[in-house]
Amino acid sequence: CRAAGVSGLKMSDLDLIFGVAVVREKGRGGNNKAREVYFQSRTKRALEEWLAVRPECDCPYVFIGVGQGGTNNKIHGITVSGIYQLLKRLAKKAGVPGDWNPHNWRHGAARGMIKNGASLIEVSQILGHSSVSVTGDIYGVLGEDELKESHRAFSWMK
Repeated sequence: CRAAGVSGLKMSDLDLIFGVAVVREKGRGGNNKAREVYFQSRTKRALEEWLAVRPECDCPYVFIGVGQGGTNNKIHGITVSGIYQLLKRLAKKAGVPGDWNPHNWRHGAARGMIKNGASLIEVSQILGHSSVSVTGDIYGVLGEDELKESHRAFSWMK
C-alpha cells in the first residue's frame, strides 16, 4: 500500500489471521476509499512484533507517534511525513546509498510480481490503481535487458 495507507491503518482494520488490512488511500474509486491489502508471513511477524511493544493507548491507529512539546505529548497516528522521516533515519543508519523513498518499494514490489508472472490486471488490482492502463503506463515499460530476455525465452525461432 501507499504510505498514506500505512499512516491511516487502524487496529480494527488489521486481520493478522487472514493476512489482510483495510487501508484508505487514493486510487481505485477515488481518495480515501477502503480497499484490502494482503500481506504474507514475514509482514505478519513484523506486525506481531510491533504490536507486542506498541504502547497501550486509546489511539486507534496501528502505527503511532507522540506529539512533541510541553504538555502536548499526546499519542497519535504517525503521519506520512513521519514515515518518510523515520525511514530516512533508518536508511542512513543502515548505510543505504542514493535516492530512495517508500514509494520505490511499492514500485519494486509491483515489478517483482510482474517478473514472477503476475498479469498487469492482477498487479493493477493489488495496487489499487484506477485502471489497468495506469499500471501498464508505469510498470509495463521494460528495460532493454528484460526485452532481450523475453525475446530469448518466447521467440518461436530458436
